[in-house]
Amino acid sequence: MDKIKHLIIYTFLLVILAVSTDLSAQGFGLMMSASEIERSKDSHTAEYSVVIDVNTFFFSKETSGYGAEDPEKKYCQFSETDLTSIYNLIKELGLLKSDTTTNDKNVVGTYFTCNLTIVDENGRYEIMVNGADDHFGNEELVTNVKRLLSEFKSRALDC
Repeated sequence: MDKIKHLIIYTFLLVILAVSTDLSAQGFGLMMSASEIERSKDSHTAEYSVVIDVNTFFFSKETSGYGAEDPEKKYCQFSETDLTSIYNLIKELGLLKSDTTTNDKNVVGTYFTCNLTIVDENGRYEIMVNGADDHFGNEELVTNVKRLLSEFKSRALDC
């Protein structure tokens, strides 16, 4: 039942982002869903959802498998300074573009998947990352998407 409730919330937030015309004073909205998956003897998964709409920040983390923790959900209001800082980071990381990188290596190890949608006054950008970390190497798109996720994890601690 909890998964259905979460799905409804995520769908609602996605609809808000998709139809929002007031994208905040900074002029952007964002939705990110990401998973960090370890396939090993002690397999575990962490799933993240992030939404920024107008000035509302929503962050959730759910884990399963070995060492699973209680779900974490955070909501808070961002200031214009927060929004400017995040938008500048997105620009600095070169994420105002549509791009995809995947690899289909089926090996034991760590996997990363992410769907990122950013909407600003210039358009809509969609980024997809999916595959085994070992096979991405130091690929810039993957590194930058992970850096953005890390920033959101850090900001969620302050909510």
